[in-house]
Amino acid sequence: MKKLLSLLLCVIFIMSIFTVVPVEISALSADSGLADAGHSQGSYEYTVSTDGTAEITKYSGHETDLHIPDKLGGHTVTGIGNESFYDCDSIKSIEIPAAVKIIGDGAFRACISLVSIKIPDSVTSIGDYAFQDCTSLTDINIPKNVSSIGICAFENCPSLKSMTVDSKNKTFDSRSNCNAIIDSTEKELKFGCSKTVIPDGVVSIGFCAFIECRSLESIKIPDSVKIIRESAFAECSSMTSASIGKKVTEIGAWAFYNCSSLSTVTMGNSVTSFLTGAFCNCTSLKSITIPNSVTLIDDLAFLGCTALTDIVIPYGVTRIGSETFSDCYSLKSVTIPESVTSIGRYAFRDCTSLKSVEIPQSVTSIDDMAFGYYFDDEDKKVEGFTIYGYKGSEAEKYAKNNGFKFVESKEKPKPQYKTGDADGDGVITVIDATTIQQYLAHLIDESKINLEAAKTTKEALSVIDATRIQQYLAHLIVLE
Repeated sequence: MKKLLSLLLCVIFIMSIFTVVPVEISALSADSGLADAGHSQGSYEYTVSTDGTAEITKYSGHETDLHIPDKLGGHTVTGIGNESFYDCDSIKSIEIPAAVKIIGDGAFRACISLVSIKIPDSVTSIGDYAFQDCTSLTDINIPKNVSSIGICAFENCPSLKSMTVDSKNKTFDSRSNCNAIIDSTEKELKFGCSKTVIPDGVVSIGFCAFIECRSLESIKIPDSVKIIRESAFAECSSMTSASIGKKVTEIGAWAFYNCSSLSTVTMGNSVTSFLTGAFCNCTSLKSITIPNSVTLIDDLAFLGCTALTDIVIPYGVTRIGSETFSDCYSLKSVTIPESVTSIGRYAFRDCTSLKSVEIPQSVTSIDDMAFGYYFDDEDKKVEGFTIYGYKGSEAEKYAKNNGFKFVESKEKPKPQYKTGDADGDGVITVIDATTIQQYLAHLIDESKINLEAAKTTKEALSVIDATRIQQYLAHLIVLE
């Protein structure tokens, strides 16, 4: 009897396991919203979501004028999946069905023959790299319900000449027929093309906005723009000139990377930062005037600018980063101000035309092979390289440690300063105007003010100088 009872309990226990497990699995499937296994119909592969709609995952056909079906296997198509049309090089035109909501990452990437595409109003999201390398695409229209466009969505679309946004779209706009896509809230230009005219009112140029726009020949950035973000104009290989508005304060990392035809760059006196690789590999850039407002020239900023012949680093810069001017083969002259305290590794390596450099007394740190070296199968020294500096300085130490000729500077270095920097902190702010007013009111003495820097004209120091500093900060005048 006991054995029978034990056997019965075991059966009940086992049955309970097999009745519970399917319930848990079923609940997991229902809550997750996961699509079922793949299906196919003709040249299409697709999945079916739990709501009964289809997402295309692969197209293997060879049509030139493609009308994507609105249903597959009786299921309404609502999604174009990630890379589902990748490298479909025969397609010239595409019409997307009216129920599609999402165009996935890289969905039409490398469709090199694609000239036009019709996106319906139902679409709300366009993924990262969605149209990357669509080298024949000539125009794009963003419909009214799109609220999200991924990064580099139109990278390397050199034939793109028209970019428009439906006037009813609440997220993006293409104001003033600018041929660009602008975030209406952030006032950031997200995507541009070879025919873009950046409108006044835009405050920033977005990440990769013009990346690989190889047919863009020049760009004029209006005074409303304050920031040029990372890789904004990277690899615009036909661009010969860039006019940067006078209110831009930051040129982002790799902003003009590999703009190999860029020969002319102008900018205002508001720029404070050149971030990493900002003008790296701009091989046609022979000269550039770095504004006195600049305080940061980051690593690799001018690496590979092989045509650059001379550079004047403005007073206020405290550090020359690693490889900042490396591979500038034509560089013959560099002026380093007294504000610089450190020079990074390989800062001027492979500058084979640079035969000498004067290093100010303010420099207290010079990293490995900053000057006087080039690479030819192995690191070698520039023959006859000479360092000018002051006895007992870091310049003399670097010269001796590396076996370079050192010539002692006899004259005491002239004081350097920025016009308007009354308090001597290296930057011009409203505090400088206040410092002048306090001095004129006899509230502070000469120990608290740099009288030469405070003077913005050739006349004696007066309240006019404080006013001129305020006008400078409002971008109304330039201080020389």
